[in-house]
Amino acid sequence: MKFTYQGRAFLSNGLRFIACSPNSQTHTTAASKYLNDPQRGWIRFIRTITNQIIQRHREEEAACPLRPPNPPLKFRSTNTSHNPRSFLEAEERKRPSSTFDFHLLDQYSSSTLNLLKRSINNPNMVQRVSSYRSNYTRVDSSFLHRLMTDPTITIKPADKNLGMVIVDTTWYKQEMKQMLGQKKTYERITMPSTKKLKVNNKQVSFTLPHLAEHLQETLQSIIDNYGSTIENLYTYGDKIKTYLTSHVTPGNCVVPYIYLLIKVHKSSGLSGRPIVPSHSWMTASASVVVDHMLQDIVKQAEIPWLTIDTKSLINDLEQSPLPCTDGVFVTADIASLYTNIDTKMGLELVNAFLTERKVQLLQHCCIMELLTFVMNNSYLAYEDALYHQIDGTAMGTSCAPIYANIVVYMLERPIIEEFKKRKLYIYRRYLDDIYSNMDASIVSEFQHRMNTLHEKLKFEFVVSPTEASFLDLYIYKGNRFKDNGIVDLKCHQKKMNLYLYIPWHSAHPIAAKKSFIQTELMRYIRNSSDRAAYLNTKQQFFQRLRDRGYRIKFLEEIFNSIHYADRCYFLCSSSTLLAHPDLIRQPPLSLCLIKKIKRLRQERDRQIINTSALSPLSPPVFIIPYTPLSHLLPTRTLLTECWFYLNATIRCGIPKPIIAYQSMTSLMKMLVFQRARRMEKHRKSATVPRKHIQSSLSSFLLPKPAAHASQRSIQSVHSGHSTRNSQSSR
Repeated sequence: MKFTYQGRAFLSNGLRFIACSPNSQTHTTAASKYLNDPQRGWIRFIRTITNQIIQRHREEEAACPLRPPNPPLKFRSTNTSHNPRSFLEAEERKRPSSTFDFHLLDQYSSSTLNLLKRSINNPNMVQRVSSYRSNYTRVDSSFLHRLMTDPTITIKPADKNLGMVIVDTTWYKQEMKQMLGQKKTYERITMPSTKKLKVNNKQVSFTLPHLAEHLQETLQSIIDNYGSTIENLYTYGDKIKTYLTSHVTPGNCVVPYIYLLIKVHKSSGLSGRPIVPSHSWMTASASVVVDHMLQDIVKQAEIPWLTIDTKSLINDLEQSPLPCTDGVFVTADIASLYTNIDTKMGLELVNAFLTERKVQLLQHCCIMELLTFVMNNSYLAYEDALYHQIDGTAMGTSCAPIYANIVVYMLERPIIEEFKKRKLYIYRRYLDDIYSNMDASIVSEFQHRMNTLHEKLKFEFVVSPTEASFLDLYIYKGNRFKDNGIVDLKCHQKKMNLYLYIPWHSAHPIAAKKSFIQTELMRYIRNSSDRAAYLNTKQQFFQRLRDRGYRIKFLEEIFNSIHYADRCYFLCSSSTLLAHPDLIRQPPLSLCLIKKIKRLRQERDRQIINTSALSPLSPPVFIIPYTPLSHLLPTRTLLTECWFYLNATIRCGIPKPIIAYQSMTSLMKMLVFQRARRMEKHRKSATVPRKHIQSSLSSFLLPKPAAHASQRSIQSVHSGHSTRNSQSSR
């Protein structure tokens, strides 16, 4: 496929680019999101406030203590109604009585709703929205349509967050089939299958509906056996049990459709990393719960060489001077860690880890039952075929990272403890990435021993006497190392990184653009032990943003508000920031830090003053898509104009609202996810389906007809591959 100059320029916008092209229906559609949508906008906002008042009245009537902390897991709302009137009627029925608080709420509701309607339907506002300038041309639209409909190409994200990759469809299919052809890892299931399943104590034929029912029965039996254990372990144990059984059911489950992240950074050439987004499969809820349980246990274990994130690693390195200046840096990457973990061995090692940690017997058994259920029931689909992953861990299930972390820890521990006595000065690991410093005499033996941990686990080592790259850090021996033995740090910038930041003309809120620039500057400060290195990176960042269309005045305001002198504060967590010893003697200069400290002090003072047993109220959130209307309309000003009504309700009033903008469709969603579904539908319609495939796979592989299910598929597939990306974005 040949690209014109305009086509290449459009692709250079990057996967996060959001196209905005208003038409005659934009105002009508956006107005309905404000006023008539039960999932966002005014209806959801007033429902939130009503629930806060009802909850406060119940607390006051019962004189109950503070509510328990937030649930350890995030539960998706099960409310699927799309009738705005039914929402309002439901809220009316919840009201315990006609109190003065609800009278004030009605006053606020009627006044603010009328104000919103007048502002939205103002002829001047309608004209401004209709004349809102598009941020892409007709040529771009034509090129985008060409990309969406060309079957000879396949578009996928690059591994390591390196952007978008357009590959030949023939190559992509060959790579996928070669991967799925590994019979030791994937078992292809033909329909009708000779296998049998047990459902309701009866032997039934192997079909996907029967498989889903069988898995639900298996999960339900685990819950029946360990439900009381879950309730005793967690405050919201009853909600966890409900989540396990109702989050995904045989009626709404979808077999994960495997896809590849394209590796473009390998010197050996293009290859793929298999991603199995199991967000809507029968094991999804069990995977989330067991991930949470294992995370808590690993955190309590306080394993010294497991790295949580870059900030904690920097604090660790700056407090750990190397005892010898002649040591060499040894870094390593475990090749295809997840898919190369032998399932039987992995479960045995997790079981041994829980035994060593002396986890309560029932909790131990519950974790192992759930983990075994997840690992042994990894099913996936590709085209018209169904596969069962019989070995290895599927990248895309929630518990995969912590599971892999425990397995590698149990394998590496004897070697690390042995080599620490033999001039291994430092050893740190983040999932499949390793950083160490050791005497040159033991490097060869260390490499050999690590590569014999397991026949499938292969370590790719890089040895250097002066420098190392780990996570998003470039670690080297500079002036600080010569003075006191503490390694020098600066930001590691990949050679293949195209720095495709959100372009200035993308339809993102200004606050979102300010936020990512500010966050990136803070990261550069944290990662740079030398001021000169930071200033050099800062200058490069400024120029890259200018190349993306950002204005000098806009950038200077942000860049001048953040100062390297505050590095010690940027390395602090929010929980310890107010206790920093230099806070009084040397107050921070950065505007973001000043605001953060002010907010933390206000929260602390409120906790001291609030001696009542009532729980503090959180600000209600007004959720609305970011459109030309929401960009032009002063939403927060309109919502707070009559806020004095709510300040008089309940004790201490309700905090002022927060505006949360939902992003519109990005190139990632269009070219990767929507396009993939469109191509799959086209392929199915063009191919004469076999009866057994049509009856068993069609209802599971095709997107659900409901709008909310389709949207869930988009978001969840993104979260499926972001599990790995969030671990490797350094």
